[in-house]
Amino acid sequence: MKFSLRYKFVSIVLLSSIPFLIYAVYHYINTVNGNKKSAFARNLAVAEETSERINSFIENSRNVLYSLALHPAIINKDPSGCDDLFQQLLPLYPIHLNILAADMKGNNFASALSPEGAHSINYADREWFVKGSKGVSVVTDLHISKLFTQPAFMVTMPVFGQSGAQTAILGFPVNLYKFQEHLTEIEKIQPHISFSLVDNKGITLLNTADRGEIGKPFKQSALLQKASKVTGKSFITLDQNGTERYYSLSLVNATGWKVISSIPTSEVYAEADQAALRHLIFFFLICLSGGLSAIWFSRRLGRKVESIVNGLNEVSAGNYSCRLAIPGSDELAQAGKAFNRMTSERGSYLIEIKGLADSLERKVQIRTAELLNSKNELEAFSYAISHDLHAPVRHILAFTHILLEEHSKELSDDIRGHLERINRAGENMKEMITHLLALSRLNRHEITRVSVNVSTMSEAILSDLRDTEPGRNVQTTIAEGITTYADPALLRIVLQNLISNAWKYTRKCNLPTIEIGETMVNEIRCFFIKDNGCGFDMAYAEKLFAPFQRLHSTEEFEGSGIGLATVMRIVQRHGGRIWAESTPDEGAAFFFTIMSLDA
Repeated sequence: MKFSLRYKFVSIVLLSSIPFLIYAVYHYINTVNGNKKSAFARNLAVAEETSERINSFIENSRNVLYSLALHPAIINKDPSGCDDLFQQLLPLYPIHLNILAADMKGNNFASALSPEGAHSINYADREWFVKGSKGVSVVTDLHISKLFTQPAFMVTMPVFGQSGAQTAILGFPVNLYKFQEHLTEIEKIQPHISFSLVDNKGITLLNTADRGEIGKPFKQSALLQKASKVTGKSFITLDQNGTERYYSLSLVNATGWKVISSIPTSEVYAEADQAALRHLIFFFLICLSGGLSAIWFSRRLGRKVESIVNGLNEVSAGNYSCRLAIPGSDELAQAGKAFNRMTSERGSYLIEIKGLADSLERKVQIRTAELLNSKNELEAFSYAISHDLHAPVRHILAFTHILLEEHSKELSDDIRGHLERINRAGENMKEMITHLLALSRLNRHEITRVSVNVSTMSEAILSDLRDTEPGRNVQTTIAEGITTYADPALLRIVLQNLISNAWKYTRKCNLPTIEIGETMVNEIRCFFIKDNGCGFDMAYAEKLFAPFQRLHSTEEFEGSGIGLATVMRIVQRHGGRIWAESTPDEGAAFFFTIMSLDA
């Protein structure tokens, strides 16, 4: 008992902490999703900002060269004047390796650094010279200077003479190491975010994660292909070390170079993992403190609860002399005192209740026997009355028939009319007695349920009615396949009465119609017989199923007034109910139900 109570207390604590656990999981998922979106945004922003800064840097370099291309010393190809000018300007652009100029044959005639050695260099074999000699400004891919070994890229500008012909090419090589330091410093990129710049030949120009990769082929060629397909978007893949990272791509418009920024996915989950760990620790502490509290309370309350349970077991076994001794003044002690009062009072009440129950049972048995006797006597009386009345009625009909047939000439017209009225009244009384006798026999009829095809039975009844009145043209509609489990003889009486009534009360219609089918009313299966006959006023509907109650005179429509009472009795014996709906001169609809065998 104590262990069970302790287990329940601990279970309550654990269940009450489940919402906190759900919140922790929800918070973790939200944090991860938020961090993913933030990481994608930051990563893409780094790529786009870097490409914009590279574009801006190249444009500024071209502007410097364009200004130099207009200087007279350069237009006149004055070596000493150009050397002095370049040497003065180069310190202003620390990211650039040199400022140089070459004539249209590729010979260097000016250099900011080592002019004596540079003047002997010919650039005719260099890509920047070949493209720059065509009168356009060029930005090359990876460039290795003939004076220096540092990797760079070259920015060129054509120089035109006064005649308009190109006379020279200015070169402005950019030191990639210093360029990377410059971009990293001004962008203040977070330590865990890195980016690479790859030229059109797949050579690494910048790599903030590994400076040693500058000037070498980009190792992740597959990454480069995948990045080219998702320009302006972010994606997840593995780097060359097998680390999962978010990647974003942006193009340098001036050159077509690719800026690829990346961030490890572990950074995205780090914050969420820390929060999840905190929540897990809190959850463990809650469960631990709650569990210890539950065990302490269960120990304290266990004995009292066990005492109450044992007392209840004694009472359930019939021992009302059991008394509880629970110390203290708390709720359980009060419950023990109430238990003692209850058992004390209940013992005396039970004796009194048992006496009343025995007395009531005897009275019920007596009343049941009296009711059964009354029912049997009523049925016997009804049967006897209806049976015994047959003989006097037959005698009256027989004598009136003799008088009318054998002494008709001796009787006056008034007497003959009286005898005919007596005869008709006798025939009506005979029919009423017959129906009353049939009604009294219904209660003694044992119901035997079998599967009955209502559609087939209805068609047979209508066929008999057509034979009795072959001159009538009644349009009938019978739903196919209607079946139910009922006593076939009793069900035929029900259908015979309802269909005959529909046939009778449509006699004055120009286009009489009768419909037989089934429907659902309040999810209960119902059978119905509808007609478009004379109908009746619903104010008198409760008289329909009472014996000998008629809503139409016998002169207007024949009948005994016992048919619907018989129908109602049969339907009730099948566990169903019957009701009618009608409007005067618009027809009537009778609905009835039969309780299914599995109800």
